[in-house]
Amino acid sequence: MKESPTAAKEAVTDDEQVVEFTVDGLEVRAHQPSSGQMAMVYQALSDYNTDQRKVAGIIDFFFGLLDENVQQVLGKRLLSREDPFDLDQVTDILSWLVEEWAGRPTQSSSGSTRSPTPIGPKSTATSRNGGSTRSRSPSTASAT
Repeated sequence: MKESPTAAKEAVTDDEQVVEFTVDGLEVRAHQPSSGQMAMVYQALSDYNTDQRKVAGIIDFFFGLLDENVQQVLGKRLLSREDPFDLDQVTDILSWLVEEWAGRPTQSSSGSTRSPTPIGPKSTATSRNGGSTRSRSPSTASAT
């Protein structure tokens, strides 16, 4: 019988892979995702999933990065109708975490210009053609 190689792996506890920050005064520690967690979020965001499953996958992925006590607190906040903590804040935090783990700065350097701030609310419109950016016309490339 084949034995699973995960039994031989040691848990990664490198402090460089933990990012600490606060959410409205709550101290949060986010652990860099494992390859398994990344695979699960890629699957969740697949074109084959409904929007509801994609959102659930993002929330599951986010909570999987956090310590259990923080998962409970932020989970209650997401479920509260009165609390302003919502999916937009979760995705903002995830974007920032990716930048941190990738080693990219979250603020522009003094010599670079900032991107313009978007004006107006975020769009909730969907494409009529299913979201594809591919042209429906045949290719104009010539065969050799």
